[in-house]
Amino acid sequence: MATGIAGQAFRRGALELTFLGLIVALLVVTAGWLAERRRLGAPARPIRVRGPYTAGG
Repeated sequence: MATGIAGQAFRRGALELTFLGLIVALLVVTAGWLAERRRLGAPARPIRVRGPYTAGG
């Protein structure tokens, strides 16, 4: 019985850690992307322009 409860708690903790890790990774990627755009002299808000640098690059 105790192992089942501990297993459930561990699974829930692992799931929460996974979601937390995904959120942190997303924040880090977003912050890095914004910092790089600022470093390149582009405005912080993306502007829709047709050109070679439009699609994610």
